[in-house]
Amino acid sequence: MPPTPGVPVAALQQFLAALRSKDFQGAKALAFQILTDEPGNEMVLRSLPVINQQIKAAADRLAEEADSDDDDDDDDDGDVEEEAEGVGEGSDVDGDDDDDDDDDDDDDDDDE
Repeated sequence: MPPTPGVPVAALQQFLAALRSKDFQGAKALAFQILTDEPGNEMVLRSLPVINQQIKAAADRLAEEADSDDDDDDDDDGDVEEEAEGVGEGSDVDGDDDDDDDDDDDDDDDDE
């Protein structure tokens, strides 16, 4: 279908180039520009549902990747918490034996 006088050839070329390079957002913007000049452009009208489908699929992929990244972060946080819990259990970080301090207090009471 040859371009009609209402639509600049450059706009159609840019539209097709955007489709070939899978720039679906750009193709959609160009499609609306073309439809402003020629509302009945069959090629653009047939392309819009496919463009919208591709944009939605890309958004779904991004959302899915974001969800999987969040899941990975949760696993990492759990590991850090488990390691932090292990430090306090059964280990004396400051070098003082806390049990001896309690015994010393009891001994002081006996001396008085």
